This record gives sequence, C-alpha cells and structure tokens, in this order.
Amino acid sequence: MKYNLKVKFIISIFILAILSLSILAIANYLKVKEQTEKENKLTLNRIEDTVKHSIEIIEKANELLDDDSAIKMEENTKRLMRKYSVNPNFDDWDFQNLHELLGMHIYIINEENVVTHSSFKDDIGLDFAKCCKKLSATLNERRESGEFYHDAMDIEQQTGELKKYSYMATPDKKYIIELSYSLNQNDIFNAFNFFHTINEVKELYPYIHDINVLNSGGLTFGIPVSERKLTDKERKAFETTLATKQTTEIKNQWKGTPATFRYIYYDSEFNRDLIQNKVIEIIYDEELWSANLEQHRNMFFIQMLIIISFVLLISFVIARPMYLAYHDRLTGLANRSAFDDLLSAKHRNRGMKAAFFMIDLDHFKKVNDLLGHHLGDSLL
Repeated sequence: MKYNLKVKFIISIFILAILSLSILAIANYLKVKEQTEKENKLTLNRIEDTVKHSIEIIEKANELLDDDSAIKMEENTKRLMRKYSVNPNFDDWDFQNLHELLGMHIYIINEENVVTHSSFKDDIGLDFAKCCKKLSATLNERRESGEFYHDAMDIEQQTGELKKYSYMATPDKKYIIELSYSLNQNDIFNAFNFFHTINEVKELYPYIHDINVLNSGGLTFGIPVSERKLTDKERKAFETTLATKQTTEIKNQWKGTPATFRYIYYDSEFNRDLIQNKVIEIIYDEELWSANLEQHRNMFFIQMLIIISFVLLISFVIARPMYLAYHDRLTGLANRSAFDDLLSAKHRNRGMKAAFFMIDLDHFKKVNDLLGHHLGDSLL
C-alpha cells in the first residue's frame, strides 16, 4: 500500500500537469503553424504579383511606345508581297540578303503550315501542325482573312529568344509571309526586362528553384525547346490552368530533387490571340519553404520534453509531503488522517461490511529504555 499510494499521487499530479501544459503548448504550436502557413501563402502571392506586374509593364510599354516596329514590319511585309507578285518562286529569293536589307528574319509558311524557306535556317522544315497545334489553327484563320497581324511578344523555339512576329497571307492564300524582330535589340525591352525581376526574386527567396513564363503552347520564354520541354505531368497541370484560369499545383522532380510546381494563369490586357494568355510557372522546394514551420515543430517537441521532465520532478517533490500527511514517517503505515478517510469511505458505502483489527504492544517503553530508540524503531 505504501508504494501504490505514492505512485497514485505521482501519476495523478503528472497527468494533471501534463494535460494543462500540453494544451497550452499545442494551442501555441497550432497558432504558430497557422500563422506560418498564412505568411507563406502571402509570400507566394507577392511573388506571383511581382512577376505578373513585371510582364504587364513591358507589355504596356510595347503597346504605348513601340508602334514604330509594327509599322515597319507591315511596310516590310508589303514590300515582300510586291516581290512575290513579280516572282512567286521562293527558290529564287536571296533570304540572307533580304534579312540584312530589312533587319528582320523572313519565314515562308506553306498551306500545310510548314516553314519552307527562311533567312533563319534552323526553322526551315518546322511543322506548326505537329509542334504547335494552337498556332497552326490561328495561322489558318489568318490565312483566310488575308489581313496583316502582329504579335507583341513570343518565343523563337530554337533559341528561346523573345521576338515580335508578324503574319500576312499572300493574295493567292498559298503562303504566309512571317517576319520576326528581336526584342533583345529593343531599348524598351531592355529597360523593362522581366527576366531581371525573376532573377531578383530567386535571389531573395532561396527556396524558389525557378520561375518561368510560358506561352499558350507551353514553351518557355528565354529557353530553347531543346533545353526545356514540359513533361506529361507538367503539361497536364499547365493545360488545366490554361483552361480553368485557376492555379494548379503538382509534386514533381526538379533536377532530381522533389519540388512543387505551381502554375498561375496570366491574362494580358495588351496582347491578343495566342499571346494574350500566358502561364507563370513557379518551382519551389516545399521543405525549404516550410523550414520555419519545421523549426516551430521541433521547438514544440523540445517544449514537450521540458514539460515532461519538469512535471516529473515536481511530482516527486510534491508527492512526498502529500504521502507523509497520511502515513507514519517511520513505518509507512496509514495514520489517523488516513483512518478517518477510510472510515468515511466505508460509511458512504453502506451496503458493504467492514471490520477493524487492532494490535497493541505492551511494555514497548522498556525496549526503548533498555536497548535504545534506534533499536526500538527497527523493531517497529
């Protein structure tokens, strides 16, 4: 009974203290967890808004300040149309000379939407019907209209270079004459280059692996197709974002390490047709992203360990005087207070019978007087 009651005291105090302190620690951790997740979400939204804003600025600048390039492209296109009316055989054309003369690359696209001739030799043989179905459908529409079209900003597939493109069908609708103008040579683009903003964001947030801007075909601005092509999983998430205009996230591999791929819809206010819609791709390390949360989680476990150790110590300290309040210090037997509690308990259980056995030692004083109190204590 001596040890059972002491253990009960310790366990009772331990459980009560653990429950009280644990509730406080858990409540604090959940609050910090919620706050950290909220801060992470706000940070991600700020990154998205920053990239969107940088793209919007350059598009607005091109719209307001770069009318000359569109006018020049239309003039050059009409010049080539006059040449076509005189000599429709493109095999006779000196495309390199025309490129130097006009300061723009020339592409001839046939009725199957294949580039048959070009001053940019790497694109000869490019089949838009196979590589870029959305663009191919748009080319068919533009061929039928016969009007002049120009896009503000698109991608050169072979180099990833940002270019401005124009399109116009020949009068017989057999071909489309396409021109391209490099934006890298454009002072406006260099002044508002959104790649600079992306690099600054990546330097500021080390858990951001990469940020890309994708056109409606899934091609990455600034990166050649040979170096970056969406995987099937990435393509599915990209198409979902493009179709629903809702942000999509997937778990994937980035350079062999687990990462989260986030796709955000961007709708341009200044561009039209295919280049109006873009998707921003943010690739980030979720483990590094949640490093603060992991730190708080570790701190929570440390707090729990400290609480348990502290409560155990307090339990043993408090249990001793509580035990002595109901037991004799020498023998460990229940004292008068314990007897009164026991009697009250038996009294409450009126249906139970109880008996008391009493032992009395006669002449015990002689033991203390003759042998000493220490031996008397031992005898007791």
